[in-house]
Amino acid sequence: VFDGIDSQDVIDAAVGYNFRLPEPLAALGYAQIQKVELLNGIRKKNYRALADGLSRFSFLKLAKNTNDDGEFTPYCVGLTFTQPGISRNTFAEALRAEGIPVATGFPRLLNENPYTREDVSHTPNAKALNDEKYLAFFQVGNPNTPDDMQDIVRAVAKLEQNFGELARLNDEFSRKREYTTGR
Repeated sequence: VFDGIDSQDVIDAAVGYNFRLPEPLAALGYAQIQKVELLNGIRKKNYRALADGLSRFSFLKLAKNTNDDGEFTPYCVGLTFTQPGISRNTFAEALRAEGIPVATGFPRLLNENPYTREDVSHTPNAKALNDEKYLAFFQVGNPNTPDDMQDIVRAVAKLEQNFGELARLNDEFSRKREYTTGR
């Protein structure tokens, strides 16, 4: 993005970051890094409990882990939702109604930003995943436990038993998007 070359609309839509770290946040980060192995262990244990629990549902597909399992430290559990007749957004709203926070993607893909000037038809899979199929659970970190992960699995099982009702509600929620992570 260049002032004088790009239009004001492109400049206004530019993504910028503020990487300055205030001292209090640095102190918190230093304290957290002292126990990183403990915190990573909690995330790995919760991730495995949730991934194993959700693996029984044919309409949820766990995102493939391409890292070495020994080095992999999950931040969230990402899934693809593929239940015919029920939109991902309807399913997410029903999970939220059960008290389970769930994320449904990003407000827009990077190549949908005006400053990239890319034809979004070049990324149809990413667009479909973000708009229609992606779900994520960010509850794998501390202070959550494997028992908390089972709350998510129980809620998904309850919704599975009520797919007929969700299909009837589909029109009401299929277009609604929540961009928060639910944390």
